[in-house]
This record gives sequence, C-alpha cells and structure tokens, in this order.
Amino acid sequence: MGSMPIIEDVVTTGACRSAFHVLKTHNAPVIYIKMWEELGAVLEREKTLSLKQKEERRRKLIIWYEKFRKKLGKSFIEKIRSVCS
Repeated sequence: MGSMPIIEDVVTTGACRSAFHVLKTHNAPVIYIKMWEELGAVLEREKTLSLKQKEERRRKLIIWYEKFRKKLGKSFIEKIRSVCS
C-alpha cells in the first residue's frame, strides 16, 4: 500500500541470515540502515520526496517483487525436480 521496507543491514547467523541474504543477493530495492538510530534521519529524508518520486519508487519495488517471486518460484521447482529425478 505504498510502504517501503526498512531493514537493518547487519550480518547475522542462523535462519534470519538467509532471509536478509536473499534480499541483498537479489538487489531488493528497500532502505537499508546500519543501526536503528538512523531511522529518524531516514524518515526526515522521506518527507522531502515528492509524491511522484514515491510513486516511482513504489512502482520499481512492485516490478522487482514480481520478478523476484517468479525467479524464486522457478528456482524452487527446479530444485524439487533435481531431487525427484
């Protein structure tokens, strides 16, 4: 609905690592921050964007997500086929 994900860009281990790793590997167009203390500055910067800029960024995010979803689905099916053959 027009939101932009903000993700803490930290190296973690375990299951959480793989989720963030996948987003970074596929160049997810989200906002990465190093520390949550940066959030205030990010929100202030967001206020300066025009509606047109926000709409364009949202459009790019939707396009990226559709491609990402298809790529991941295809990869999943290929993996299943390789295990089952």
